[in-house]
Amino acid sequence: MDASTKPLTRGNDLDIDIFCRVVDNFGDIGVCWRLARSLQREWPAQVRLWVDDLTVFSRLAPAVQPELDEQLVEGIRIIHWTDNQTSHTPAQLVIEAFACDPPARYIDAMPGHTKLWLNLEYLSAESWTAGFHAQPSPQRNGITKYFFFPGFSDQTGGLIGEAGLNERRRSWMHSSAKKKQFLQRLGLPQVQAYLDDDTLFVSLFCYASAPYRSLLHALRKSRRPVVLLVPQSVLPHLERDAITQLHGAVSIPDTGMSNTPASLPGMSNAASGAAAPLGTAQVKGPALLKDDAAQAPQTALPGVTLLRIPFLPQDEYDQLLWLCDLNFVRGEDSFVRAIWSRKPFLWQIYEQSDDIHLKKLQAWLALFPGHEETKAMMRSWNSPSRHAYFTNQLTTLLNTPGQLDSWRRSCRTFAENLSKNKTLSESIRIFYEKAANSG
Repeated sequence: MDASTKPLTRGNDLDIDIFCRVVDNFGDIGVCWRLARSLQREWPAQVRLWVDDLTVFSRLAPAVQPELDEQLVEGIRIIHWTDNQTSHTPAQLVIEAFACDPPARYIDAMPGHTKLWLNLEYLSAESWTAGFHAQPSPQRNGITKYFFFPGFSDQTGGLIGEAGLNERRRSWMHSSAKKKQFLQRLGLPQVQAYLDDDTLFVSLFCYASAPYRSLLHALRKSRRPVVLLVPQSVLPHLERDAITQLHGAVSIPDTGMSNTPASLPGMSNAASGAAAPLGTAQVKGPALLKDDAAQAPQTALPGVTLLRIPFLPQDEYDQLLWLCDLNFVRGEDSFVRAIWSRKPFLWQIYEQSDDIHLKKLQAWLALFPGHEETKAMMRSWNSPSRHAYFTNQLTTLLNTPGQLDSWRRSCRTFAENLSKNKTLSESIRIFYEKAANSG
C-alpha cells in the first residue's frame, strides 16, 4: 500500500476529513483551511483536507504545491480531490463544507468507520438557523448526516476562533516594531513618516460591485492622510480610477504589483524617483501624474496613498486587520476575522438573487451594537440604490470627532460578547463526543 492509500493512523487521536470545493472568491477554501487548522491545533486530531483546486488554495497557503496529489502542510494532510481519487479509509469525523458531497466511493465506505457526518452550512445571523442547527438527515449508506450552522448565538455552532487569538492580537498591537516591520514587508515607503503623521490605515477587500469610487472620494476628504492597502487582484482598475478621479491627491508606490497603466492623459512615463511624500500628486513607478498639487487650493485635504499588497496568508491577514483603523471585508472568512480584530469594519455580503443577501445583512445588523449611522453606511455599501449616500456617510464619520472611536468601542463590545460563546471547533467536538458515546 503506497502513501496515497494509507488510512489515517488510528489510536488516541481522532481522525477528521474535511471536503471543500472551491467555488469562487476564496471564501469556501478560506473557511475550510481555517477550520482545519483550528481543529488540528486544538484537538488531539489528525486532519485531512480534500480540495479540488489547489492553485486557488495556494494563494491562501503559499506552502501548498498545486502539482502534488498529497502533501503535508502545517501538520494537515492536503489531498487534491479529483474524480480519479484512489481509495482512502473514511475518517471517524467527516465534514463536508457547504453541501459539496464527498466522492460516492468514499460515502459507500463510511459505514464501520465514520461516527459523525456533518454538513457545514454557510454563516448566517438569521433566526431560523437556530432551529435547523444539528438537525439530522438520514443518508442512503445508513449514516445520518447533520446540518451544522455557524452562528452568533449559543444555539448555533458558533464562529471559528482559535484559542489564544485575542492574546496574540494584543501582543502584536502593543509592539510598534512589529507594525513597522509589517508595513515595510508590504512595501510601504517611508513607514515611520506615515506612522508619525497620524495616518488612517484602511484595508480594502471587496467584490467588484462595491461602490469603491465613492470610497475613494470619501477618503480624499479625510482630515488625516490615508494609506489604502488593497490585495493584488482585487479591483484591477482601481489605480486607473484613483488617478483619474482624485486629481493629484493619490500616491501609488511601486511594489511591483500595481495595476497603474503605462500611460494616461496628463501623465508621463517615469521609471524611478523617490517615494512621494504624503499628500503629493506623484505616482512612483511606471507612470508619473503631472503635479497639480501646487495649483490646488490651500484648503486641500491630505492625499491618499494606494498600496497594492500580496494576497496574504491567513495569519498575516489577521495582522493587516489588527493594524488598520478601518477594514473593508467580504464574504465569510474575512468578515469573522474582522469581528475578532475588534476594529471598525464594513462588510460586503456575498450577493444573491432577489436581494436575499440584504435580508441576511439586516439580520446581522440587528445584532450589532453600533450606532444607526454605522448601520446605514453598511447598507449603502451593499445596496446599489444607496451607493450615492456612501461618500457623505463615510466622510462625516471619519471627520466627526469621536465617531471612529465610538465605532471601535461597538466592535470591541460585539467581539467580547461573542467570545463568551463556544467556538465552532469546540461545538463540533462536543457534538462528536456525544455522537460517539451514543453509538
